[in-house]
Amino acid sequence: MKRREIVARFLGSTAALALTTLLGSCADQSKVESKCVDLEATAQTISLRDYQFDRFRIMDLGKIGGKTYWQAGDSMIEFSLFISGGNDLNDPIAVAYPDWTDTSGSPNTVKAQFRFLSLINAEGDGDYLLDPGRFLLCFPACLRCVETQTLAYFMVIYTRTGRLTYFGDLSGGTLQHPLRLQMLKHAVPSPDDGLWDAEWRNVYDLCFRDFNYEDLALEIYAGRRGDEDNRANPNCRVDGMSFLRALGLDRRDASGLPIPDGKIDDDPAILDRKAGLLIFPNRFPFADSLALDEPVPILYNTADNLMLLEESRYYIKVTVTARPRTVRLGVVNVIEDSEVITLNGRRLHRGTDYYIDYDLGQVTFITDDALDPNASVTACCDYIPWR
Repeated sequence: MKRREIVARFLGSTAALALTTLLGSCADQSKVESKCVDLEATAQTISLRDYQFDRFRIMDLGKIGGKTYWQAGDSMIEFSLFISGGNDLNDPIAVAYPDWTDTSGSPNTVKAQFRFLSLINAEGDGDYLLDPGRFLLCFPACLRCVETQTLAYFMVIYTRTGRLTYFGDLSGGTLQHPLRLQMLKHAVPSPDDGLWDAEWRNVYDLCFRDFNYEDLALEIYAGRRGDEDNRANPNCRVDGMSFLRALGLDRRDASGLPIPDGKIDDDPAILDRKAGLLIFPNRFPFADSLALDEPVPILYNTADNLMLLEESRYYIKVTVTARPRTVRLGVVNVIEDSEVITLNGRRLHRGTDYYIDYDLGQVTFITDDALDPNASVTACCDYIPWR
């Protein structure tokens, strides 16, 4: 079946007929032309405001009411994570307590069906990563449901003194005898609850993945929201020290010597290039009065989004030179199966290495090798030009 016949059958309306007629009449069917283009890498830039830290990406465990319920030398021997909103009949009923150490006086208790979240395994399947040595968990990808649901966990700690400390009780699971869990975050977090500080507010999603360090440019500027393109905005304090250096992101040069070189360090503790995450050494970076002339502590002490917009003072500008995953060939009405796309001289295959929209002349790469800015990618195709 021809492509335009498929379009007409799918739409099944006068609009489809008008569309296919338009496609046929606007293109010169008697003339076919060819085109070859080099799909070059381009510099892509985004700006992240100081308040746009990645919500609930990394979280502390055993941190309740400003107190941490584990010490150096303690070890985690059992852990299970749950999220509210379960709708499967097999999902257990549970009560999540904001403070497991005081269940009798714990406010904002949540009783609901909770769904078990799986730990990521060696094959990469699962929902979250666990660092038992540091008692924290990380969601490698931002799970939107986490922002609107209650997270809770069961944990057992073997203390350095030889005792077992329990956070929760997994016996039960019915309406009459629900599981009892330690809450990690409430569905509607508040600065007044004892779990507020469990969230890391120093993690930013750079929106780029698996990039080369050499292809990254990152700066921090002072400037109001909406003024990110103002080249007069400063990237340093009044004493001339760059915000990168003041906030602990530029401590070494490329050889590893403790000499700031004006560029963010290629340190996995602060720059996870595979996941595309920036992690400040300070848990509340833009509230640091020693690093900044004008700190903004309110960013970390309010759930009022309007206040965050009004009080914002800084932004992170990120530029990565890369080849976009989706590129335009510069022509439309490409003839089906006429394209030849090569990567470093090797021909790529449709459906395996890329997808193509022939009408739009648009290619979407599947293989990550094509995203390497140093790779040579060429596309040739035949197309029917517009009159």
